[in-house]
Amino acid sequence: MLLKHGAIYLLVRLTPGAVAFASLVTYTRLLAPEDYGAYVLVITTVSLVQVILFRWLELSLLRLLPACEDNPQRLLSTILGLYLWLCLLTAAVGSVAWLLLTDPLMRRLLLIGMPILWGYAWLNINLKLCQSSLMPIRYGALLLLRSTSTLAVGVALVLYGLGAYGPLLGVLLGTVLACLLAVSWQWRGVRPSIDRQLAGEVARYGLPLTGSMALVVVMGSADRFMIARFLGADSVGVYSAAYDLTAQSLTLLMMSVNLAATPLAIRAYESGGISGALTQLRQHGAFLLSISLPATLGIIVLANPLADVLLGQEYRAAGRLILPWIALAVFISGLKVYLFDMAFQLSRRSGAMMWSVGAAAICNVLLNFWWIPLFGVIGAAWATVVSYIVALVICISIGRRLIPIQVDWSQALRIACASSAMLLVIVSIPDRPGVLGLSIRIFSGAAVYGFTAAFLNVMGVRAHLLNWLDSKIRAS
Repeated sequence: MLLKHGAIYLLVRLTPGAVAFASLVTYTRLLAPEDYGAYVLVITTVSLVQVILFRWLELSLLRLLPACEDNPQRLLSTILGLYLWLCLLTAAVGSVAWLLLTDPLMRRLLLIGMPILWGYAWLNINLKLCQSSLMPIRYGALLLLRSTSTLAVGVALVLYGLGAYGPLLGVLLGTVLACLLAVSWQWRGVRPSIDRQLAGEVARYGLPLTGSMALVVVMGSADRFMIARFLGADSVGVYSAAYDLTAQSLTLLMMSVNLAATPLAIRAYESGGISGALTQLRQHGAFLLSISLPATLGIIVLANPLADVLLGQEYRAAGRLILPWIALAVFISGLKVYLFDMAFQLSRRSGAMMWSVGAAAICNVLLNFWWIPLFGVIGAAWATVVSYIVALVICISIGRRLIPIQVDWSQALRIACASSAMLLVIVSIPDRPGVLGLSIRIFSGAAVYGFTAAFLNVMGVRAHLLNWLDSKIRAS
């Protein structure tokens, strides 16, 4: 089931991911670095606030819904009630902030940012509901609607001359449309009604986890604010373009595995305890490595042509420097977030996660203060790598006391061999400029990796293929 659901999630996220990728490529050509930097800072701020105030609701929904299958309405009503209360709270705080602000630009950005915040939070709750209910097709439909409408409206408004406001208004409209579709699908008959006992359970599980997630967002966003402080908004735009180019592609792949694996691991833990969860998590870890390791190495080796083909002229020089380091950082972060953090989530000991991300966040902030003035944007990339290594080491050290998650080293060795064969092919192909040259190297490397992985029976692929062929032959 893991391979099947993982493949479905990968497929349903490919189109939204491709649209998001196209947005990055388009905006780096249509927007000046300072406009793109302003857009990034607003979205980063909204994302950070959303994590701090609302993320605990969606994470608790994902974890607790399987245990409430006999009466899911009670949990859904409580989640809806808590969400509405938080919307009222943020509306009140936002109104006061709007009255206190004197800068017209900041007032306009606040008026756009508040509804984006509410839409982000509601959509993420619905995505987690689809994930927990094992409904990947609905999950993909919501993402597809948001991403396509966001890009279409955003590009149109940028061409109209709205600058950084164009993509922000596109994000707002795309999110609202997806939220309206989610309401029509999943909340019929649900009324807001807070069950105090259940709300307490949601808070006990979700709030510590939210604190950990907030610190993760700090690690991923503090560099942007510090770059703005030390180097200016144009440097934020240049850095963010290269960062997002890498993070969007790798995160798409790793999250697709996680979306399928997390609800299966939760159900395995609920039915079979730690031993059942460990069996599922070994498959989870092998699947995650089989997707993320070759992708990470490919980005590192192809950093120069990727930057030249996909980024605008003003963004390319920094992209060539940053892409390999950010690829490594995202890979390390993905192993922590999508595999080893499961020890805390399954055992409902989410508060213990604070140690790893807290130490790493402090390390990240200090290194950024030190290295950005000295080395520029590449210093921020180095700080990101080091801080994620710190987070992963501490996470494994603490998490093994709860659930001793281990990597399947036999599978890891096979994946490493297949990835090495892929790299040999990529570096042996002459480097031709342009889209065609990059495409030839990517598809050749992917084909060799797939063939070698099947030959080495990574994740039992060879056995699955042989069984499938045997069934076809017998059917004929």
